[in-house]
Amino acid sequence: QPQLHGATALILERARSCLHTAPPPANPETTLTQICEGLTHLHDAGWIHGDLKPANVLVMADGAVRLADFNTAARLEGTHAYAPPFTSRDHTPPEQLWPEMDERGARIQPSVDVWAFGILAHTLLTGTHPLPGTTTAARCDAATRYARGTQQLHLSTTLPPAWQKVIRDCLARTPTDRPDTHTLLTRVRHASHHHPRPLATTH
Repeated sequence: QPQLHGATALILERARSCLHTAPPPANPETTLTQICEGLTHLHDAGWIHGDLKPANVLVMADGAVRLADFNTAARLEGTHAYAPPFTSRDHTPPEQLWPEMDERGARIQPSVDVWAFGILAHTLLTGTHPLPGTTTAARCDAATRYARGTQQLHLSTTLPPAWQKVIRDCLARTPTDRPDTHTLLTRVRHASHHHPRPLATTH
């Protein structure tokens, strides 16, 4: 096309919506598996997403999902990366709510994405947040208490045991106790195929 002469054009997949605005997925286990696959690929490439949340998971026309919004993605330097303060506080691990900053930003590890995945998984599977509170501020306070050992997670009793274990481990108080994404992906696939959620009873 003449109007594109000399220009650089980016051709991207067209998303239908994102998890934040789309209806709940018919099969959230499949959605979570795809998200975890994306995180595994990202971490293997040496990057941390740093802002995993429903608004940053695009839903395509066929229902498949894609990770999006890499504005705060950080390149790993060994075991850590440096990033600006997190803005999506509902999905921020407690160790990053008030992080120490230097000229390069806050020091983060891949475990921040694993924590965010645990929050996202509980929300998709149950419709609720795994920490108590009706506002983001209240849930942040609960996350801080949880990190100090004075608050427990509020995992839904409707979750099958395998999913409860996956989410609980993603939300481990100590970042080094959270699984890496390869281990997490294996467990997510197992939970999805062998421990689906019970179907709702109709009357």
